Amino acid sequence: MNALLSSYKKLRVDIFFSPVTQKSKKCFLMEKINSKSLIDDAIFSFSIGDEEKAKFTLTKVLELDPENIDALRAISEVLLSLDDLELSELYCRRALEINPEDLTSTVSLARILVKKGDKDGAEDASAKARILGWKEELASESDEVHLD
Repeated sequence: MNALLSSYKKLRVDIFFSPVTQKSKKCFLMEKINSKSLIDDAIFSFSIGDEEKAKFTLTKVLELDPENIDALRAISEVLLSLDDLELSELYCRRALEINPEDLTSTVSLARILVKKGDKDGAEDASAKARILGWKEELASESDEVHLD
């Protein structure tokens, strides 16, 4: 909560004292920094078992930045742990709308669908995740070859 308050105060000061032409640039920068630190706080809360605090924090991040894929991934996992499968799937699918090739979200979707009992959907998501994993592996190997 201190990080949230601190980031909010910094954002308010920057906006208040910025020239009009600089306001949008500084506001955007502070929002990105704020989102990153809030996501880190939420992940920490989740890791120590405070799912409700993590959910609250990630909801606030998504109010500021509805297309923040890191926040969408994280809240999907938090909701999955809270057995809110419908909402977890919704956030996961939003992340996949933003980046259909996102391996992390695809794996999460498979896990959600397994828990929901959607065998066919889970198998499709798992197959897609394997293909995406292979693509990443091949890209990584290709990068290593070019470095030699």
